[in-house]
Amino acid sequence: MLRELEALSASAVAMLFFIAGHGECTKPHLEEELNISVATASRVTDMLSSETYLKGGDNKRLKGVGLIEKIRDPNDKRIIILKLSKEGEKFMKAFKQVLWPNGA
Repeated sequence: MLRELEALSASAVAMLFFIAGHGECTKPHLEEELNISVATASRVTDMLSSETYLKGGDNKRLKGVGLIEKIRDPNDKRIIILKLSKEGEKFMKAFKQVLWPNGA
């Protein structure tokens, strides 16, 4: 869990909680509900998925942390559905226990 925590920004944490709370969503839905830019949503969802992404200004390619899955909508291939991966579900359970150890 430590590697994932080091990579998470406030936007990433907000996205994880949003996706966990909704089960699944699309990137435009995230952008609208969390009031974030298209660029931020793209960068952070790439980092949260298992895809490679560019890190900051050093143009270094890194492997995403694998906490979400990006799934093409079978009815409209232009739409990508975001949901927690199995690893993401485990991570969120552990993360919530850190935040709320008494189950609050």
